[in-house]
Amino acid sequence: AALVASANLFRSGADHAGVRAARRDVSASEETFLSQKQKAEETAVETIMDYISSRRRREITEKIVALRMDSLRVAKERFTKGILPQQEVDKVSIDLENSRARLTDAETDEAAARATMTAALGSASELSIEWPWRDVLTSGEKLEEQTFSIQKLPRYRASLFDVEAEDYRRHQARAGLLPSVDLSASYGNENLSQPDRRDWSASVTLSIPLFEKFQGWSATSVQRVAYETALLRREAVVRSAQAEAESLKRSFRAARESALTRERTAKVSERLYNDNQQRFRLGRASVNDLAIDQDRLLQSQLLEIEGWSKAHASLARLCHALGGFLSPRGTCSP
Repeated sequence: AALVASANLFRSGADHAGVRAARRDVSASEETFLSQKQKAEETAVETIMDYISSRRRREITEKIVALRMDSLRVAKERFTKGILPQQEVDKVSIDLENSRARLTDAETDEAAARATMTAALGSASELSIEWPWRDVLTSGEKLEEQTFSIQKLPRYRASLFDVEAEDYRRHQARAGLLPSVDLSASYGNENLSQPDRRDWSASVTLSIPLFEKFQGWSATSVQRVAYETALLRREAVVRSAQAEAESLKRSFRAARESALTRERTAKVSERLYNDNQQRFRLGRASVNDLAIDQDRLLQSQLLEIEGWSKAHASLARLCHALGGFLSPRGTCSP
């Protein structure tokens, strides 16, 4: 029986390179996780915006149905008094039925959005239908004016760690072609004829790889290709990140300004409709005029919803392109 211990004395830096490569792999995995977290956050924002938009579209359509029911009531009263012909009443009735059909579609879309929301993020029962980051979008702070720094991007930092890890593995593969020195030591009884005897022994082994079916050379070549591939991935991130950020800055600016314009347009459209509805009740506006104003009101409010939804989604994409994460208040922070 004997106790044997061995240690690597010299590996031409292979062990050191292996440890460094493993550490870089861990760092790259952490940065990749942050990048995936950004993508998940962006998907969550889009899901929430779809749900809020579907609810608001349903509410607006309900409002239009109620307005056209009131218009039909007024039209029937004017028909009873002999002021309005039956054909005009039929026009209002058709418009009402079309609005009810749109309401059915809106309710179906809302149900689908709610199901998607529940499956992805949990219950949507307590979610407000107000635009969550409208104050941020309308404040004086402009996200598109922030300076772009590629060092803030998790996917770029991950590519840097990947390059370093492959470089260390390349050195590790090269070191495998060089000689290595090992130390072995043992203590115990190696002679069964003398059971009470205890001996120490030590040996130093020099290993020189002469012929290993060219496995070492193959590993070195493969690792060189892996290193060059990592360099290409890093370069691809560098070239695309700046252009993507600049493009998203322009898109965000346009989406935010469009949302504000659409909101003002919807308010003007609502005021015009209220005025024309009053004129219709007084017999000063025709059924066609009122129908046109109702369609204009519906279209402008739907466009407003679409505008704010796109503005919120653009905010999330730009924040991620700048290397940040969105807070519940809608501010972008590292």
